[in-house]
Amino acid sequence: MADFTIGEEVMYDEERFVVAGISDEEPKRYRLLATTKKGAKFVWASPGELEPMSSYVTPNDDTANY
Repeated sequence: MADFTIGEEVMYDEERFVVAGISDEEPKRYRLLATTKKGAKFVWASPGELEPMSSYVTPNDDTANY
């Protein structure tokens, strides 16, 4: 299970969010923020429900493309 920091982009329920806060109480929960066409969307999620942004953390050897 990964730890995330405030400001980090994560995937939750197949949507991209930014970690806006971390609860002080156990179990740890992350407050997530996303923008939508209807305005801001906030949700609370446990660490196990989150995935790191794979495009940022997965190496991609694209040198041959240039």
